[in-house]
Amino acid sequence: MQYEFRKKSSLKSLSDSQLVEQLQMSNPNAFTALYERYKSPLTNFACYKLHDKELARDLVHNVFTSLWDGRINICLRGTFESYIYKIVGNKLTDHWRRSCISWRYVDNIKDYVAETINDTDHLVRHNELSRAITKALAELPEKLRIVIELRTNASMPRKEIAKKTWYFRRRC
Repeated sequence: MQYEFRKKSSLKSLSDSQLVEQLQMSNPNAFTALYERYKSPLTNFACYKLHDKELARDLVHNVFTSLWDGRINICLRGTFESYIYKIVGNKLTDHWRRSCISWRYVDNIKDYVAETINDTDHLVRHNELSRAITKALAELPEKLRIVIELRTNASMPRKEIAKKTWYFRRRC
């Protein structure tokens, strides 16, 4: 199926539906005419939603690339304008979904890193504290050190510690 050759300037006067017919016949000039007609309003629409001009331009460019790739299968039930805006809206929704998923991954990674840092910090502090306690215990008098070790390491109740260490009192 061969498209009807028309100059770019004559295509500008055609309606959207006529341009779509030419597009379906692989007329690159019809594609260019549609692109020129809708790129600015679609970019403004996408930019309003995204708050990012470059991202909006890329999105519109991708929509028109997809339009060219699927030109043979275009089935308009309404106007081309509503059709192309619907496609842009769908691409915006896809972008937001991907962004939300990406942010969830970023948040999970941040949480993991924070937990790891806290675990590492906790471990370092625990080791420092253990060394300080060991050093302090070593400097205590022997009788007191034994009582404290029995209480903390062996988890003995005070009465049992008193029974085991009664001989300390007798020697003093």
